[in-house]
Amino acid sequence: MTSAHPALQSKYWALLDDAGADRDALPKALAALPPRDLVAFAAHVIVARNLVRHRDRPPVVDGVALDSLTLEDLTGWIVGKGEAAFTEAVGASDERLAALYAMYLDETTPDALQEIWRAYERRADDDLNDAVDRYLDALPS
Repeated sequence: MTSAHPALQSKYWALLDDAGADRDALPKALAALPPRDLVAFAAHVIVARNLVRHRDRPPVVDGVALDSLTLEDLTGWIVGKGEAAFTEAVGASDERLAALYAMYLDETTPDALQEIWRAYERRADDDLNDAVDRYLDALPS
């Protein structure tokens, strides 16, 4: 599945898979990455999140479409669980995403994008969003 978009990289899936639900593992791993890798990792998470379900097509949960911020949290949580969870969720039905949403509400997996953001802010002078935009613009289409 990592070939679905050039921003998706197996090394970042491995990092997420290795960190798992350990709240300390991901920040420690991120501390070892240079800022340019943090930008690429953030792009990986954002692209993967949108591949699970773009905010323009929110799933309906209990008769209500999820708002875009909740959808970003849900899809970020799915991506943070690693490549297998991501692969299983890409193209999932509203019903499956609703079931995952119920699991998301009961679990406290670290937010990968938030952790990347914190690590980047400690070591870089520019805005991560701008850096990710530049990175994605430079990728082959």
